[in-house]
Amino acid sequence: MVVHAGNSKLAVVGLDLGRAPTNPMMAEIRSALRQQAGIEYVLISGTHTHHGPVIELRDENGLGKDTFPEAVRYNLTLPGKLIQVVLDADAAARSARIGLGSRDDLRLNHNRHSKRRDKVVDRRLSVIRFADTAGNPIAAVVSFAAHPVMTESTDRRWSADYPGHLVRNIEAALGAGCVFMQGAAGDMSTSAAAEHSGPDGYGKHLADKALEVFRSIETSRPEVPSVVG
Repeated sequence: MVVHAGNSKLAVVGLDLGRAPTNPMMAEIRSALRQQAGIEYVLISGTHTHHGPVIELRDENGLGKDTFPEAVRYNLTLPGKLIQVVLDADAAARSARIGLGSRDDLRLNHNRHSKRRDKVVDRRLSVIRFADTAGNPIAAVVSFAAHPVMTESTDRRWSADYPGHLVRNIEAALGAGCVFMQGAAGDMSTSAAAEHSGPDGYGKHLADKALEVFRSIETSRPEVPSVVG
């Protein structure tokens, strides 16, 4: 998603990867977006799925060459793919209104490591709503803190885990785009009731909660639009 505000542009990108792109990848992405579209601010976040390729692998001896060829090939194409999707979003920009909403009463995550009795848990579900001038949804940005590790560890296929199901359910309900940005998930694990178990059940349940927040948000046009705080 690309936000135009005043004379500045901000790209917000959520990835179904274990982490954000490497520093050399980010340098390539930032440079290309600055030169080709005047996008100065780029925020890219990986969901921290444990079922994604190792993006540090390179086409060099001892670093992946001839050992993990699929991951190496993927990594070589990743910066170009991200540059293109951001350019596509930038080209599709239209007049929009923005609104924010959140709730922190959910019990859908827990702290798995803390030895303190008052285990620190970030329960906030945050949503940004973008709508056109008629109020129709353009996009949602959803943030929640929980490790995407619900897929069986023995399953070696790449998977978006619960964030993939969350995004698909929200986009289907709104007929608009959705970007998931992982929160401070350092020690946060998912907590799911039996009826919401598995990445599909949990992702749909969290999507339902995010949609409740989204639909409660009033949007407006900032008096002085800016991406700089």
